[in-house]
Amino acid sequence: MAAEKAWGISFAERDESKHFVVQSGRITLIKVGPHVLNVFNSDRPYIEVPGDNAGWLPEMSQRQALAEHNACTGVDYMNGTDVGLGHSVIAKLVAEMVDANCTGVYILREKRVIPNDESLYRELQKLASSSDSRVVVGN
Repeated sequence: MAAEKAWGISFAERDESKHFVVQSGRITLIKVGPHVLNVFNSDRPYIEVPGDNAGWLPEMSQRQALAEHNACTGVDYMNGTDVGLGHSVIAKLVAEMVDANCTGVYILREKRVIPNDESLYRELQKLASSSDSRVVVGN
Protein backbone atom coordinates (compact mmCIF):
# COMPACT_ATOMS: atom_id res chain seq x y z
CA MET A 1 0.00 0.00 0.00
CA ALA A 2 2.85 2.39 0.79
CA ALA A 3 4.41 1.81 -2.65
CA GLU A 4 1.06 2.34 -4.36
CA LYS A 5 0.62 5.62 -2.50
CA ALA A 6 4.22 6.74 -3.09
CA TRP A 7 4.09 6.31 -6.85
CA GLY A 8 0.34 6.54 -7.45
CA ILE A 9 0.22 3.20 -9.27
CA SER A 10 -1.38 -0.19 -8.71
CA PHE A 11 0.62 -3.24 -7.72
CA ALA A 12 -2.26 -5.60 -8.57
CA GLU A 13 -0.84 -8.79 -10.06
CA ARG A 14 -0.54 -8.82 -13.83
CA ASP A 15 1.86 -11.01 -15.77
CA GLU A 16 3.26 -8.12 -17.82
CA SER A 17 3.46 -5.60 -14.97
CA LYS A 18 6.66 -3.66 -14.35
CA HIS A 19 5.59 -3.22 -10.73
CA PHE A 20 5.32 -5.96 -8.12
CA VAL A 21 5.78 -6.82 -4.46
CA VAL A 22 7.05 -10.23 -3.34
CA GLN A 23 7.31 -11.20 0.32
CA SER A 24 9.02 -14.16 1.95
CA GLY A 25 9.36 -14.19 5.72
CA ARG A 26 10.83 -10.90 6.91
CA ILE A 27 12.07 -9.89 3.45
CA THR A 28 10.02 -8.00 0.86
CA LEU A 29 11.18 -7.13 -2.66
CA ILE A 30 9.49 -4.24 -4.39
CA LYS A 31 9.96 -3.54 -8.10
CA VAL A 32 8.56 -0.26 -9.31
CA GLY A 33 9.52 0.54 -12.88
CA PRO A 34 13.32 0.33 -13.06
CA HIS A 35 13.74 0.48 -9.27
CA VAL A 36 14.20 -2.59 -7.04
CA LEU A 37 14.00 -2.24 -3.27
CA ASN A 38 14.74 -4.78 -0.56
CA VAL A 39 12.70 -4.17 2.60
CA PHE A 40 13.52 -6.16 5.73
CA ASN A 41 11.95 -6.17 9.14
CA SER A 42 13.60 -7.09 12.40
CA ASP A 43 12.16 -7.46 15.86
CA ARG A 44 15.52 -6.29 17.23
CA PRO A 45 17.01 -2.79 17.38
CA TYR A 46 19.23 -1.57 14.54
CA ILE A 47 22.13 -1.33 16.98
CA GLU A 48 22.79 -3.22 20.20
CA VAL A 49 21.77 -1.41 23.39
CA PRO A 50 20.45 1.69 21.59
CA GLY A 51 20.25 3.80 24.76
CA ASP A 52 23.96 3.34 25.42
CA ASN A 53 24.99 4.04 21.83
CA ALA A 54 23.20 7.29 21.04
CA GLY A 55 25.83 9.74 22.31
CA TRP A 56 27.21 10.42 18.82
CA LEU A 57 24.00 12.15 17.78
CA PRO A 58 24.08 15.94 18.21
CA GLU A 59 20.45 16.58 19.17
CA MET A 60 18.54 15.26 22.17
CA SER A 61 15.50 14.41 20.00
CA GLN A 62 17.74 12.24 17.80
CA ARG A 63 19.30 10.47 20.80
CA GLN A 64 15.84 9.85 22.24
CA ALA A 65 14.49 8.42 18.96
CA LEU A 66 17.46 6.04 18.71
CA ALA A 67 17.32 5.07 22.38
CA GLU A 68 13.59 4.32 22.28
CA HIS A 69 13.55 2.06 19.24
CA ASN A 70 13.25 -1.67 19.85
CA ALA A 71 12.78 -3.01 16.31
CA CYS A 72 13.63 -1.78 12.83
CA THR A 73 12.74 -1.86 9.17
CA GLY A 74 15.44 -1.30 6.61
CA VAL A 75 15.16 -0.41 2.94
CA ASP A 76 17.99 -0.99 0.46
CA TYR A 77 18.12 0.28 -3.11
CA MET A 78 19.27 -2.68 -5.18
CA ASN A 79 20.19 -1.22 -8.55
CA GLY A 80 23.22 0.73 -9.48
CA THR A 81 25.57 2.99 -7.65
CA ASP A 82 23.69 6.29 -7.97
CA VAL A 83 23.44 6.95 -4.24
CA GLY A 84 21.38 10.12 -4.70
CA LEU A 85 18.78 8.33 -6.81
CA GLY A 86 18.73 5.40 -4.40
CA HIS A 87 18.09 7.63 -1.40
CA SER A 88 15.42 9.50 -3.33
CA VAL A 89 13.57 6.27 -4.17
CA ILE A 90 13.93 4.97 -0.60
CA ALA A 91 12.68 8.24 0.89
CA LYS A 92 9.65 8.22 -1.42
CA LEU A 93 8.64 4.79 -0.09
CA VAL A 94 9.56 5.35 3.56
CA ALA A 95 7.57 8.60 3.71
CA GLU A 96 4.45 6.51 3.10
CA MET A 97 5.48 3.70 5.50
CA VAL A 98 6.02 5.81 8.62
CA ASP A 99 3.31 5.64 11.25
CA ALA A 100 2.95 6.29 14.99
CA ASN A 101 4.99 3.15 15.79
CA CYS A 102 8.09 4.71 14.23
CA THR A 103 10.46 6.57 16.57
CA GLY A 104 12.56 7.96 13.72
CA VAL A 105 14.34 7.33 10.44
CA TYR A 106 18.09 6.81 10.18
CA ILE A 107 19.65 8.03 6.93
CA LEU A 108 22.87 6.11 6.58
CA ARG A 109 24.43 8.39 3.93
CA GLU A 110 24.06 11.40 6.19
CA LYS A 111 24.63 9.54 9.47
CA ARG A 112 21.54 11.30 10.73
CA VAL A 113 18.44 10.32 12.64
CA ILE A 114 15.25 12.23 11.91
CA PRO A 115 12.88 11.80 14.86
CA ASN A 116 9.26 11.03 14.03
CA ASP A 117 7.86 14.47 14.65
CA GLU A 118 6.09 17.05 12.50
CA SER A 119 9.20 17.46 10.32
CA LEU A 120 9.81 13.82 9.35
CA TYR A 121 7.36 13.54 6.45
CA ARG A 122 8.51 16.91 5.07
CA GLU A 123 12.20 15.88 5.34
CA LEU A 124 11.53 12.58 3.57
CA GLN A 125 9.58 14.33 0.80
CA LYS A 126 12.48 16.77 0.36
CA LEU A 127 14.92 13.88 0.06
CA ALA A 128 12.54 12.05 -2.30
CA SER A 129 12.48 15.04 -4.65
CA SER A 130 16.30 15.36 -4.73
CA SER A 131 16.51 13.01 -7.76
CA ASP A 132 14.02 11.98 -10.40
CA SER A 133 12.51 8.75 -9.04
CA ARG A 134 9.35 8.97 -11.09
CA VAL A 135 8.01 5.83 -12.71
CA VAL A 136 6.47 5.87 -16.16
CA VAL A 137 3.16 4.06 -16.16
CA GLY A 138 2.08 2.21 -19.27
CA ASN A 139 3.85 0.33 -22.03
